[in-house]
Amino acid sequence: MEAQCLFPNIREAFFDRSTWLENEGTCGNDVHAPASNSEDGQSSGKVPMKLDLSALSRHDGPPSELQARREKYAFFEKQCSEVAEGLFLGSDVVARNREVLKAAGITHVINCVGFLYPAYFQDELTYLVLYLQDTPLEDIAAVLYDVFDFIEAAKEKNGKVLLHCSQGVSRSASLAIAYLMWKQNKTFDSTLAAVKAIRGVANPNIGFTCQLLSWQRRRTQPGRGKWMHRVAPQCSAAPLHLVAKPVKDASVDELDPRGAYIIQQDSSMIIWKGRQCHAKFLEAAEKAARQFRRYEGAAEAPAIISEGLEHPTLGWLAKGNKHDWADAVAEVEAYNSDFQAFAEADSGSPPDSGRASSRSNADSARLSNSSRQDSARMGSRSGDGASQAPDTARTCESSGRAPKTPRTPADDDMGSPNQRSRKMRRADSGPDSRNGSFTGSQ
Repeated sequence: MEAQCLFPNIREAFFDRSTWLENEGTCGNDVHAPASNSEDGQSSGKVPMKLDLSALSRHDGPPSELQARREKYAFFEKQCSEVAEGLFLGSDVVARNREVLKAAGITHVINCVGFLYPAYFQDELTYLVLYLQDTPLEDIAAVLYDVFDFIEAAKEKNGKVLLHCSQGVSRSASLAIAYLMWKQNKTFDSTLAAVKAIRGVANPNIGFTCQLLSWQRRRTQPGRGKWMHRVAPQCSAAPLHLVAKPVKDASVDELDPRGAYIIQQDSSMIIWKGRQCHAKFLEAAEKAARQFRRYEGAAEAPAIISEGLEHPTLGWLAKGNKHDWADAVAEVEAYNSDFQAFAEADSGSPPDSGRASSRSNADSARLSNSSRQDSARMGSRSGDGASQAPDTARTCESSGRAPKTPRTPADDDMGSPNQRSRKMRRADSGPDSRNGSFTGSQ
């Protein structure tokens, strides 16, 4: 008598339904059951049973938190989220999809990660490219007002703006939140909640959150207080993009004669420029002052004060010290990299490159001339050396590097090639060469 199957659910999950339908009510006599031996030791002739795992569900329960997050990010990665009228948030996947941009009516794009993604459609759309790292130490507040200007200019032309970073989570979301805080005059918390309701993955990192909260307090506090900003490149990747960066310890010791500063004291604002200040730094300072007035309600028409003509009202920068301003203002070593990066980008070459290049060319000419003299002498001693030296001299002339003269056994007593060259020049030029002067062609 065939035994009834005691576990029908297990059977349905693990066995192919077509197998057990013909033998309903049994689970041991279908064609997939394992072979067994009868009492007399003879095989029953049945083939081994196979398990059909394709009927099993891949997920036995609800998705894990990590899996749910991945699915959420994957969904929003392809979404062009309109967080306000004419203002969209998205990822790089959206930014590179021209059809999606056309469907949304995008005319302007703010790319927050210029070092990773290019301006894909710069011939068709208007771009603002920023270079922001998604780290708590990134100074995102320094670019807020440039972003505001860009969005406002786009809206004046009835355009629509896409803010994007890698995933549309932190960098671009922070800029969108800041703009809506100013435009709608709302707090950070309420604006973040409204943005997250539309784009669920929006989540500024802790550093951006702290900066936006600090910016909110500065905008809303009754008294403007005293603070100082210096004009500097936004980052090393964008040395010509000059922005106003806050100076934590506002004092005369932070003033650099190469720079321009915006100084706020209660109800007045002053632009201080050093004696060596580049015109573009002063222009950027004036632009930043206009932005402070527009977006923070700062004082109107700032006065421009040149180094050496400081007004007594700036005495608070000395912090009680009675030293002379002329002695106090000096180049700040910590700012050297900023000024150097700007100078190199502005001129297309490092500072004093002309003088350095002329010196390099003169040195190269002297070395090449000496090399030819060495080659002539080498030729009288070794035929092989004579055949190789002229080519070496020409190669070094084009590369600007000192020539390498082939060495022969006959010259072992004269030392290295450079030592031989110096000895030969001294022998040719006489005693004056010992004083560092060259009689050869310069």
